Amino acid sequence: MNPEIQVDGNKDKNLKSCKRTLSIRLAQVCSKKYHTMGISKPHHLLQFNLLASQEEREGEEEVTRKRKNEDFAEVRSRGKRMKKVEVAKEGNVEIENEDNEEETEKNFPLSTNREREMEGAEEHDIVIVGGGISGLATALALHRNRKGIKSVVLERADSLRIEGGAIGILANGWRALDQLGLSVSNHLRQKAALNQRSFVISLDNGTQKEVPLGVGEGRCVKRGDLINALADALPFGTIHFGCSVISVELDSSVNSFPILHLLGGKTIIAKIVIGCDGGRSEIGKFVGLKPTRQFSHSAVRGLTSYPKGHTFKHEFIRWKKNDSSVLTGRIPIDEKYVYWFVAFKSSSSQAEETWKDDQELVREKTTELLSVNKFPKEVIEMINKSEVESISFTHRLKYRAPWDLVFGSFRKGTITVAGDALHVMGPFLGQGGSAGLEDAIVLARRLSKAGLGGEMDDEMMKKRVGEAMDDYIKERRIRLVGLSTQTYLTGMLIQGPQLFVKIFIILVMNVLFRDARGHSKYDCGQL
Repeated sequence: MNPEIQVDGNKDKNLKSCKRTLSIRLAQVCSKKYHTMGISKPHHLLQFNLLASQEEREGEEEVTRKRKNEDFAEVRSRGKRMKKVEVAKEGNVEIENEDNEEETEKNFPLSTNREREMEGAEEHDIVIVGGGISGLATALALHRNRKGIKSVVLERADSLRIEGGAIGILANGWRALDQLGLSVSNHLRQKAALNQRSFVISLDNGTQKEVPLGVGEGRCVKRGDLINALADALPFGTIHFGCSVISVELDSSVNSFPILHLLGGKTIIAKIVIGCDGGRSEIGKFVGLKPTRQFSHSAVRGLTSYPKGHTFKHEFIRWKKNDSSVLTGRIPIDEKYVYWFVAFKSSSSQAEETWKDDQELVREKTTELLSVNKFPKEVIEMINKSEVESISFTHRLKYRAPWDLVFGSFRKGTITVAGDALHVMGPFLGQGGSAGLEDAIVLARRLSKAGLGGEMDDEMMKKRVGEAMDDYIKERRIRLVGLSTQTYLTGMLIQGPQLFVKIFIILVMNVLFRDARGHSKYDCGQL
């Protein structure tokens, strides 16, 4: 129904009927458009105190019939992004010149903050939030797909981030990298030596035990080498730096497509959003993932350079205290670089929180910790000589509980998550990065089968993408629940639980994971 027109008999009756009618009709159409969009009422009431006789109202109907299509088209054009309409706070409003668009806008200010925001918004088909390993791998998987699906990657930093020193990639991860292009995987193989064996050494009794982590190819790759290899293989302009997403929404006024709000006021409308923004993912929160949990251990990681070459064998060595208070690992990357880590039970959260801003302090505190616990001198010397800029500190290692992966929601509309945003896990199996690479291959394959890269209307696209994401989630859930459970139980053992808890965990692992290295045999398939 048209809005009711209030009539004030005390106003001047000499206004031109046609112009008065146009202003009334414009308000009516705006109100109708505003009402059908389901938008909340504006802060100011729409008031038109007009004088009209019976004859003038009859004349209005005639003018309305003649101008209906023209006026509706004009208002529709100006109001399609409208969230609210503000019109003259009080008194009569008269348009002196119907053809003067500037004057019309002045008298009928349809533009609002919401309108201006949408007017300046960027539009993209696929937006990947996060320029880490998983985000870049997902963009590359879409690009390498036979349909060459285009995407953009939003990275909050001003450059590629290489924190963490290095990352272990087992056979399943290399199978995923091969799908991203042999030029990428073979380039990385040349930069990382093949790991031959893996040992655990007890500092309490000096015993040494071989504990293979996986089956087949295993290498330790500099995180910077991996990030750069993935980024270099992407089309120019794919990565947008300095783009920090602070919130996401689904807005019915833009066909229920995701709207991303960035720090600084920028807005992006996307048809598909993939959150690869880590364990504290804004996208993960939006789709309904529960918060991550914490282990009792914190970790320090770094790289040590030996310009003249080191003498270490290409073996993964771990030293530990029997009470599990401290665990240190070393693995050569190539002939001149070594990756190391130190995991220890957190004592003072307040003190440790100050470490992350001072890499020199982290190195100093770490060597003190190892000295007090009587670790080998070669280990302490290795950390003392490490490149301070490569050192990173993680207070209380994070993980997503396996039961949250069983029952969690990983999709809302055409929005989903991958990588650590989906399955952040402890480093105890060395599978976090490889699992993120697997996500990229599976998600790109499913989206390709949905017909992306072809022509389809928005409704059909949303339906097919939703189904493709559901298939991706179903496939990945099976894999990730098992992987995260094994990682979680391994982490619990490393934390040094009470004896009866330790026995129970060992029994469960023997039942569920009879093949302790089976996690590295997984094949995510082809693009």
